[in-house]
Amino acid sequence: MTIADGLIAFLWSFTDENGLSIKNILMDIVEGNPDVLSVSPSSDNTIKRYLNGDEVREANFQVFLKAYTSENSNRIKNTHLIDKMKEWINRQNKLKNFPEIGEYKSCRKIEANNGMIYDTNESGEGLYLLQIKITYYEKMKK
Repeated sequence: MTIADGLIAFLWSFTDENGLSIKNILMDIVEGNPDVLSVSPSSDNTIKRYLNGDEVREANFQVFLKAYTSENSNRIKNTHLIDKMKEWINRQNKLKNFPEIGEYKSCRKIEANNGMIYDTNESGEGLYLLQIKITYYEKMKK
């Protein structure tokens, strides 16, 4: 399992207070009909390295929501969904309800920031962006 796989599994459990959830989650690119989420890794950095080889690392992701944007009501709904997802992720962090991210790795923190409209097209569809950072401890494989 990769960290991205763990994040995708984690995001499947998101539902806002109105029962709105994601219909499909893909890796790296958004394709198909609107209301699709895409998880794209953007960086992975070492924060601290221990003498025994263990590390504290951070993995950053860009999460895109493909949605209709032609009507103001659509844009309000989309912004609401992204904001609620951001709040939900940050609440899960406070509750220490972290995603499973693979063998030898344990999540220490997950946070979401910068939810915004990212791009629109002439077909009345757009992309919304949410940035997610996972800080984790990785034990050296022996």
